[in-house]
Amino acid sequence: MMESANSVTTNGKIPSQHTDLKGAKLRKACAEFESLLVHYIFKAGRGTLPGNGVFDNTNESKLYKSMMDEQMAVCVSKGKGLGVGALLYSQLSGKGEVPDSFRESA
Repeated sequence: MMESANSVTTNGKIPSQHTDLKGAKLRKACAEFESLLVHYIFKAGRGTLPGNGVFDNTNESKLYKSMMDEQMAVCVSKGKGLGVGALLYSQLSGKGEVPDSFRESA
């Protein structure tokens, strides 16, 4: 039995919409991975700094700096970012091309 071109898949979406949704999810996951990677880079870099101040070793100060590093990583990863997310997307999608959403600056 042959299905028509406008047939609906089992999840209620047309196949082209399913592909677009899959690509959008992959794009988001790659961008979030890049943000996580940048956060760990900031965290590792901060660990190399000496803590000479009175407030440098308190739990509150460590928490604040961790939250600040996380937000800075999100900001750095928006738009073009470092290019890790775009490279990862091109590898995982199998298309070998970088989508415009990674080329735009925020």
